[in-house]
Amino acid sequence: MSSRRTYYGSSVESAVAQARQELGEETLLVETGLNTGGNRHLGPYAVTVETDAVFPEPVPESPFTMDVPSPEQSIGGLKALESEVGRLSVLVRSLAAHLPTFSYVPELQTAAAQLEASGLPQALVSEVLERVERRLNLRQSPVQAGDAQIRRGIASELESMLAVSPDPRASDGTRRLIALVGPPGAGKTTTLAKLAMRYGVSSRAPSVILSTDCYRVAAADQMRAYAAILGLPFVLAETPGSLSRLLAEHRHKEVVLIDTPGCGPNDQECFEEWSLAFAAHPEIEIQLVLPAIARYEDLMHAWRRWSQFHPVKLVFTHIDATRFHGGWLGFAASTGVPVSSLSFGQRVPEDLEMASKPLLMQMLFGGAARAASA
Repeated sequence: MSSRRTYYGSSVESAVAQARQELGEETLLVETGLNTGGNRHLGPYAVTVETDAVFPEPVPESPFTMDVPSPEQSIGGLKALESEVGRLSVLVRSLAAHLPTFSYVPELQTAAAQLEASGLPQALVSEVLERVERRLNLRQSPVQAGDAQIRRGIASELESMLAVSPDPRASDGTRRLIALVGPPGAGKTTTLAKLAMRYGVSSRAPSVILSTDCYRVAAADQMRAYAAILGLPFVLAETPGSLSRLLAEHRHKEVVLIDTPGCGPNDQECFEEWSLAFAAHPEIEIQLVLPAIARYEDLMHAWRRWSQFHPVKLVFTHIDATRFHGGWLGFAASTGVPVSSLSFGQRVPEDLEMASKPLLMQMLFGGAARAASA
């Protein structure tokens, strides 16, 4: 007559091995599982076996004795567990990458696609549209919202995230010192010439153009030529020490516009030298010049580098060279730094506009509409 008995161990294999050691190799495995009973101290796994052998008298087992796996078994089990955890981690990341961060109601799906196509980062799109959904109560409202209503909601939310600080004309006698910093090719020199026309020429305020760019070939000559055309004095600061001296010499000028070298990634010495020089003159307003044609990720990379200069305003150039404006607008919203002006081309001073929230929204939605028809 066959009988059944349950064994416990740190693994199913060890429990089966214990059973067959006591009852013989002909012992049949009937059931396996986790030990969920009151004797969990005997091992986390339980196996039920069946045999024709006569069971010996049960001997009470000490609660202090367990079937301890060998070091080899422990290492093998740990490696198997690590492998499974790694596989599950990859699976979770893969699933997360293909899941939307926000499930849009039908009224918002078209707007979401247009905003993302315009270059606005997906995380910002999700945040804005979640706010619009709550503002318009789209999930509970029985009436479907129209496109104009949704657009107004999006514009309102984005305007709350964006800051603008257009440069006023220098007509009140207040002294202004402005330095344009940014990567090579961003358009600092041309933008500075436009500001010089706005401040020094149009406002007739006593002004001077100061260049610190001694690194690029003929860079100072280009700025000197602009100054001559505008009829403004030009000075060159070849070192941080000469910058301090020239600022003192021109302390009676109402407007001091400073052009800076576009220190590249390999020009760390130049970068650190001038960032420290400007830090010694907190009266200088630092404006970071960046190209609107750059991707959001590239602009964020530039920000991590140029934020060392502590810019208080943003200037975006090459606006006319792109049809989609979500990338730089999303960057401005992410940093929270005010946008001061936008440069649309090479003409001095016509192709410079002071930033305003209606202008920014007009550009964003124009780019989104073009994205929809692309």
